[in-house]
Amino acid sequence: MATFYSDWASHIPKLRSMDTSDVVALMSARATQCVWMWFVCESIKRGRDDEVVLGCGSVFHRDEGLARQALASGEDKSVLALLQSTCSLLFDGVLRKGVAMGLGEEELALLKVLCFCVPGRMSSGCLLSA
Repeated sequence: MATFYSDWASHIPKLRSMDTSDVVALMSARATQCVWMWFVCESIKRGRDDEVVLGCGSVFHRDEGLARQALASGEDKSVLALLQSTCSLLFDGVLRKGVAMGLGEEELALLKVLCFCVPGRMSSGCLLSA
């Protein structure tokens, strides 16, 4: 995931003119929200508003029973709690709205860039305004 993120960011023209230490600081500060946004964008592309596509065939289901079942092989309650709280924000703040609005490739690409360029934290209800 780090390689994919670095490659993606390297295509942002402004980063090429920045000092390396500034680029590293910016990429480090935005990594978590950008990675989660990529997961959401993949889910929106697939038209799924009931699960977050985590990559490599893994998904996190909105339904708690399905989520527990998916993690049952090596269930770690701390991982489940983290995924539930984070995915709840993603479901409510972005995923359902993005699927309902029918966001296309261009809108999703812009959403990823905005997520990278605009500082702040993800909070419920303010990620996408319909």
